[in-house]
Amino acid sequence: MLKFFLDTSILISMVMSHAGGSYELFKYAENNPKQVTLYINDYVRAEAHEVFSRNKQTKFLLELDKILAHPLWQEIDTTSDEDEVASLYLLDPDDAPIIAAAKNAKVDALISFDRKHLHTKKVEAYIGAPVITSGEALQRLRAQL
Repeated sequence: MLKFFLDTSILISMVMSHAGGSYELFKYAENNPKQVTLYINDYVRAEAHEVFSRNKQTKFLLELDKILAHPLWQEIDTTSDEDEVASLYLLDPDDAPIIAAAKNAKVDALISFDRKHLHTKKVEAYIGAPVITSGEALQRLRAQL
């Protein structure tokens, strides 16, 4: 069983294209619940909603709500103290709830397309897991078959 925390960039990609690796990861988790657990938190949900709301993209907001309503998601929360500590490991402290939640969930990887802020050695050391893309997550899942 692999455990992945998904950041907002993956959720946005999942909503915008059903042909990419992010949506494929969602479908894999839906069809193979004993092989993978996907984690998100309220911060990721809110940030994705804000991105689509800001651009008045109603079609994508509806798709986001549909995806988020699926029961496969595992929620993991953090405290403000945990977020504050996590912010010390980041270039952008706004991402603190993401890495604090990944750490709390004891994930096998944080899944993100944010190479500038999250794909760093400091973040990986803090969460105790690599930061990878959805395509790399799919490779890991297929390798365990």
